[in-house]
Amino acid sequence: MADEYKKISELETVSGQLTERSFVPVVHGGETVKVPVTRLFKIGEYTVALPAAGWGSSNHKITVAVPNVKSTTTQVIFPLLANSAENIANNKALQKANIQDAGQGDGTITLYADKVPTTDLYIRVIVYV
Repeated sequence: MADEYKKISELETVSGQLTERSFVPVVHGGETVKVPVTRLFKIGEYTVALPAAGWGSSNHKITVAVPNVKSTTTQVIFPLLANSAENIANNKALQKANIQDAGQGDGTITLYADKVPTTDLYIRVIVYV
């Protein structure tokens, strides 16, 4: 078990995917081993506009600026809170467009829509490191 753990740990370290690691002792088969625990820390939550004019007509993609996004951060994309008629209408339009994640760069995310929106839409983006 200890050898397996060491190999997994080395792979995770080399891949650079872990942003912060701590270890917790776990008893397995009478032996105590250290198991890595990964934590994601929220660094920002943003409302992001998806302007109708920004969508590519041939590739159905849009790239928008989002603060703190890097190639190594994790983003979670949500519809707006359903706390007003305007937000509910926005969220229905998001569903109709079937908007999906299509990549990220430094300070940007790229989205794909099955059906290009004809009105400006808004999403919430939470960025984690």
